[in-house]
Amino acid sequence: MRYLRSATYEPGAVICRRGEPARSMYFVAEGEVSVELPDQRVALVAGQFFGEVAVLKRSERTATVRARDRVKLLALDADDLRHLMNAHPSIATIIERVAEERLAAERLGRAGDIVAEELASSAQ
Repeated sequence: MRYLRSATYEPGAVICRRGEPARSMYFVAEGEVSVELPDQRVALVAGQFFGEVAVLKRSERTATVRARDRVKLLALDADDLRHLMNAHPSIATIIERVAEERLAAERLGRAGDIVAEELASSAQ
């Protein structure tokens, strides 16, 4: 928890924009965000995260993310993410698996399907 910064966004607020450099990834603590990909929109809710792909690849954001309602996020800076992943391989495995699934889904145009599958498996 010492690595995380809390931030609250009001409905419609832009959290990050497509094309910006990625400096942090985010965990949704409360509320819902909309991930606006070039060909679709995906909703993420409490317990899910976003921004890990660009941070891990050290690249620009591939999507714009907006708050759908009042949302509380926990931000993890890129350097802290790398430190955390090195110190806790089990966390690294989860984040890398989700990032790989999202990249594969994006290539296939089915990111929404992956998110739905994640929600279904986390509900069990």
